[in-house]
Amino acid sequence: MNQLSYLLITASLLLPAAAFATPEASALDGTWKQDMKTAKFAGKPYILSVQDGIFECNCVPPQKFAADGKPHTLEGNPYEDTATATVVSPTELDLVYAKAGKTVDTQAITVSTDGMTERFKGADSSATNSAPVDYDYFAKRTGNAPAGAHAISGTWIPISGSASDNALTATYKTDGSTLTMTTPTGQSYTVTIDGPPAAYAGDPGVTTVAVKKINDRTYQETDYRDGKVAVVTVMTVAADGKTAKFQSDFKFDDHQMEITANKQ
Repeated sequence: MNQLSYLLITASLLLPAAAFATPEASALDGTWKQDMKTAKFAGKPYILSVQDGIFECNCVPPQKFAADGKPHTLEGNPYEDTATATVVSPTELDLVYAKAGKTVDTQAITVSTDGMTERFKGADSSATNSAPVDYDYFAKRTGNAPAGAHAISGTWIPISGSASDNALTATYKTDGSTLTMTTPTGQSYTVTIDGPPAAYAGDPGVTTVAVKKINDRTYQETDYRDGKVAVVTVMTVAADGKTAKFQSDFKFDDHQMEITANKQ
């Protein structure tokens, strides 16, 4: 998964076919669908560059390889192991990421006529066991491109976006002290609330997960990657039970996202 799509998509996959209420049901139980119009982004800006035939990104881990239309090896990324960058025009760069020879993310990056807005449009299957996640989001320029660099170069922060429904819904179900989460894209876990980390299935970048109950309407999910904290998400259900706020802190690359979900 490309770093720039990770923030949008991973946050959307953290969410949950509503079950009939039971005595053990919690406020979190049911199907939730995120409203991307409510998304707010914060944290370290992205820095992209295509200059002298080389693509660079301050991703985690960093990416640097020739923008020559050929696949190049990536190290340390759980979602992909090769990347291809192709300069399509003075205002567009196409990226293709693959793992074990299979394409898992395609992304077209285009810059507006005034050079102040960047659009990222693509399809990502690096963490799905079903149809790819289609995404389309925008970033605004906060730092100029170096002299002579391609138009996509510079410093950017996300401002808005959208994703296909399969990335925006998920199901939570409690049974006593046990919480189960599933998504249409194949992510799942069953964990003891306030217990030790348990296995997280369906996402190469998340190996275990722990859930803590803060109060009757608030839960904290901590996702781990090989024993290190990757993402912390606080999930707070409104008093009327119709909406919930998801606040995610992506520890591995210092980004934050807040979004509202509606109960289905």
